[in-house]
Amino acid sequence: LIYFCILIWFSLETVLYIPTLIFASDYLSRPRSYRRAMILFFLNFIEINFSYASIYAKFRILNKDITHWFDYIYFSFVVSSSTGFGDLYPIDIYGKLVLVSHTVISIMLIVLFLNTFSSKMEIVGYFKDK
Repeated sequence: LIYFCILIWFSLETVLYIPTLIFASDYLSRPRSYRRAMILFFLNFIEINFSYASIYAKFRILNKDITHWFDYIYFSFVVSSSTGFGDLYPIDIYGKLVLVSHTVISIMLIVLFLNTFSSKMEIVGYFKDK
């Protein structure tokens, strides 16, 4: 129970941090290192996926009885990539709500990652002088 509460706490902190980066970007200082920020975004993405995997495992909201713990992690990463193979799916309305929140948060993280760092990339090669 303590592990699950800590996991939820860190996930909520990450989820609340994302809108701060989007809507309060004018008031925040620039990061000291963009490489460090990219690594932290990546770790936040991994953290969210593992958190949702434990939610799926704790509340048993999927259509099959899972026998191996890695199947929850597999399902979590498939949902976050918006692939959705269809072999596992939620069985009730609460599971669908969890799944929708997972998808929205994952897409927000990916869009924020791409938006933040695509503007910081340096143009090299053929297009540098143009």
